[in-house]
Amino acid sequence: MGIIHGRNIQIFSGNTALVAAAKSCTIHTTGDTLETASASSAKAKTFTPGRTSWTIDISHLLNTAQPTGKLLAVNDVVSIKVMNGDTQMLQGTAIITDANIVATEGSLGTGSCKLLGTGELTPTSNS
Repeated sequence: MGIIHGRNIQIFSGNTALVAAAKSCTIHTTGDTLETASASSAKAKTFTPGRTSWTIDISHLLNTAQPTGKLLAVNDVVSIKVMNGDTQMLQGTAIITDANIVATEGSLGTGSCKLLGTGELTPTSNS
């Protein structure tokens, strides 16, 4: 598997790319555990795997070709694609839960958003 760069995370609303110039992306995955030992019959706790969840934090540059207003549409459902060149490695659906845009005089405009995965982030391939 190749290295995943920030530019390899693509966010879509329908067929329209929302993040054209990602600077960095962090994918977080977590898993719940369920305790299976009875408090009255065991001294040590035992666990079984439970459900999983995932989130993505994205920092990006802004440009005039980017539909900036859509990136601030908190609660919108978007499609996620993690690419390695032309090969799609992961895909999923997420909800924009937090978004901001910063414009500093003399600097490039930047933004960030947080996405909460809904369903699985699944491995795929374009081949």
